[in-house]
Amino acid sequence: MTADSEISQRFFLVGVPRSGTSLLQALLASHTQITSFTESHFFSRPYAFLPLMGAVLRRDPAQQVFGFLNENQLSLGAAAQWFEPPAPFFLRFSASRTLASSMVARRLIDVLDEAAQERASPCWLEKTPRHLHAIALIQKACGARAKPQFIHLIRGGLPTVTSLYRASPQWQSPLSLDACAGRWNQDLALSLRYAGKPNHHVIRYEDLTEDPERVLRQLLHALQLNWSPEILNRYGQTARALRASGEHWKQGTERPITPADTSQEVLDACQRQRVEAQLQQPLYDALSRHAIGASRRA
Repeated sequence: MTADSEISQRFFLVGVPRSGTSLLQALLASHTQITSFTESHFFSRPYAFLPLMGAVLRRDPAQQVFGFLNENQLSLGAAAQWFEPPAPFFLRFSASRTLASSMVARRLIDVLDEAAQERASPCWLEKTPRHLHAIALIQKACGARAKPQFIHLIRGGLPTVTSLYRASPQWQSPLSLDACAGRWNQDLALSLRYAGKPNHHVIRYEDLTEDPERVLRQLLHALQLNWSPEILNRYGQTARALRASGEHWKQGTERPITPADTSQEVLDACQRQRVEAQLQQPLYDALSRHAIGASRRA
């Protein structure tokens, strides 16, 4: 496998779901040097996140791999062929799957590398918000060459919780309002652990929607890529291509960029008060100090 030597940049866009990650993905994927895909869930659905062990492989990711290739109209490359039936012996048993967690993650990175190669792109962007919990696994799997860059998108608590609460009934496991608030707190605390490290970049949704060009210029500079005005002209078309069938909650990403907050429409006053009492605002404030392109009014 020689994909490593041909891929110059690997980007992972992570954060709390419904923070605007689909919008930022569409904008970045409109850059001529970046290709992106529908959400792979490679390092989330087949893995469990355990407090002491981190991300541990719990099931054969073959179904995830072949679904990803089909959604993105990609060929079955050498890396993906490794997951074809019959499954490798060690993927059939729980104990051996656990021991193979890092090795399988490396194979999954190879699948993404080959996907970018097929599109003749030197950089790829993977956007699955929950991969925030698999950063250590991903960094290890990528190795020393083409080290991954992580873009953490954050958004104010009440709008994010409202949007997450509204969208989650369309997912496999609907979330309660309290669970949505807890998810915002948990994920921001995790992002804060990485803030300030060289390969981690924090973006605020509020800044992105207020002045997309300013924020994108500074983010692309940090990623060692040039700004192109065409990004803002192409992102709508890109957003439609990145939306998998059935992802109705992502409709509207291609619309003109404006801040969105449906909390007044979706939640009553008591619900808003309950959510705000649970949100750990200092987490957001601390992350904001690391944000690229932060508004002077912040």
